[in-house]
Amino acid sequence: MSCSWLDCYQKCGRLIVGAAKPQDLEDNELISIAHRLTTLEMKELNERQRAEHASHMYEQQKSLFRQLEDRNFELEHKFAEVKTGFFRSVGWLVRWLELNGAFNTI
Repeated sequence: MSCSWLDCYQKCGRLIVGAAKPQDLEDNELISIAHRLTTLEMKELNERQRAEHASHMYEQQKSLFRQLEDRNFELEHKFAEVKTGFFRSVGWLVRWLELNGAFNTI
């Protein structure tokens, strides 16, 4: 990549202090571009890792929510069974008491 000092200056948009010849300016420009590229790649990698972590946490929360829904359904079903059994027992007890005259008080 060969260019005149003025071309390099115009391309860079700045004068690099201590650049004695155009080759130094090109080298410094390449180093600057490489540094910016590396920084952008690191930011992209960081953002990708953050997105993967967020996705993993979302899936984990979704799974936990499903498990809680299943457990809630099981408990509601069990409660309905217990309640039904309780009222049946109370019904049998009331009938038994009626048959044995427990409510025949005068």
